[in-house]
Amino acid sequence: FNIVTNNSSDFFVVKYDSSGVAQWSKSPENTSGGNYDYVNNLFVDSSNSIFGVGYSGYSSDFGNGVMISYDGQSDFFVVKYN
Repeated sequence: FNIVTNNSSDFFVVKYDSSGVAQWSKSPENTSGGNYDYVNNLFVDSSNSIFGVGYSGYSSDFGNGVMISYDGQSDFFVVKYN
Protein backbone atom coordinates (compact mmCIF):
# COMPACT_ATOMS: atom_id res chain seq x y z
CA PHE A 1 0.00 0.00 0.00
CA ASN A 2 1.19 3.48 -0.75
CA ILE A 3 0.31 6.27 1.69
CA VAL A 4 1.22 9.69 0.34
CA THR A 5 1.31 12.83 2.43
CA ASN A 6 2.35 16.32 1.47
CA ASN A 7 1.45 17.93 4.76
CA SER A 8 3.05 18.20 8.18
CA SER A 9 0.68 15.90 10.12
CA ASP A 10 -1.67 13.28 8.73
CA PHE A 11 -3.08 9.96 9.87
CA PHE A 12 -3.66 6.63 8.20
CA VAL A 13 -5.32 3.35 9.13
CA VAL A 14 -4.22 -0.07 7.85
CA LYS A 15 -6.28 -3.25 8.28
CA TYR A 16 -4.33 -6.50 8.66
CA ASP A 17 -5.63 -10.06 8.51
CA SER A 18 -4.83 -12.63 11.21
CA SER A 19 -1.59 -13.53 9.38
CA GLY A 20 -0.36 -9.92 9.46
CA VAL A 21 -0.98 -9.26 5.76
CA ALA A 22 -2.26 -5.77 4.97
CA GLN A 23 -5.80 -5.83 3.56
CA TRP A 24 -6.39 -2.12 2.93
CA SER A 25 -5.25 1.32 3.99
CA LYS A 26 -7.15 4.59 4.35
CA SER A 27 -6.06 8.17 4.79
CA PRO A 28 -7.92 11.44 4.19
CA GLU A 29 -6.78 13.49 1.24
CA ASN A 30 -6.13 17.10 2.13
CA THR A 31 -7.85 19.03 -0.68
CA SER A 32 -6.79 22.57 0.19
CA GLY A 33 -3.04 22.29 0.68
CA GLY A 34 -3.28 22.59 4.44
CA ASN A 35 -1.12 21.17 7.14
CA TYR A 36 -2.90 18.66 9.33
CA ASP A 37 -5.48 15.99 10.03
CA TYR A 38 -5.16 14.72 13.62
CA VAL A 39 -6.77 11.67 15.18
CA ASN A 40 -7.05 11.90 18.96
CA ASN A 41 -8.65 8.47 19.53
CA LEU A 42 -9.10 5.24 17.59
CA PHE A 43 -11.27 2.31 18.61
CA VAL A 44 -12.66 -0.91 17.12
CA ASP A 45 -16.25 -2.00 17.73
CA SER A 46 -17.63 -5.54 18.04
CA SER A 47 -18.10 -5.70 14.23
CA ASN A 48 -14.41 -4.82 13.68
CA SER A 49 -15.23 -1.38 12.29
CA ILE A 50 -12.53 1.20 13.05
CA PHE A 51 -13.57 4.63 14.32
CA GLY A 52 -11.34 7.69 14.50
CA VAL A 53 -12.11 10.93 16.31
CA GLY A 54 -10.08 14.02 15.58
CA TYR A 55 -9.86 17.36 13.86
CA SER A 56 -8.66 18.90 10.63
CA GLY A 57 -7.28 22.34 9.91
CA TYR A 58 -8.17 22.35 6.22
CA SER A 59 -10.58 20.79 3.74
CA SER A 60 -10.21 17.01 3.66
CA ASP A 61 -11.73 14.21 1.59
CA PHE A 62 -12.34 11.04 3.61
CA GLY A 63 -13.50 9.04 0.58
CA ASN A 64 -16.96 7.80 -0.43
CA GLY A 65 -18.11 11.39 -0.89
CA VAL A 66 -17.40 12.45 2.71
CA MET A 67 -15.65 15.82 2.92
CA ILE A 68 -14.87 18.44 5.54
CA SER A 69 -14.81 21.98 4.17
CA TYR A 70 -12.45 24.46 5.78
CA ASP A 71 -14.23 27.44 7.33
CA GLY A 72 -11.25 29.28 8.80
CA GLN A 73 -10.99 27.18 11.98
CA SER A 74 -10.27 23.56 12.86
CA ASP A 75 -13.16 21.15 12.27
CA PHE A 76 -14.03 18.09 14.37
CA PHE A 77 -14.68 14.73 12.70
CA VAL A 78 -15.64 11.14 13.42
CA VAL A 79 -14.67 8.70 10.69
CA LYS A 80 -15.61 5.01 10.34
CA TYR A 81 -13.72 2.43 8.28
CA ASN A 82 -14.78 -1.20 7.87
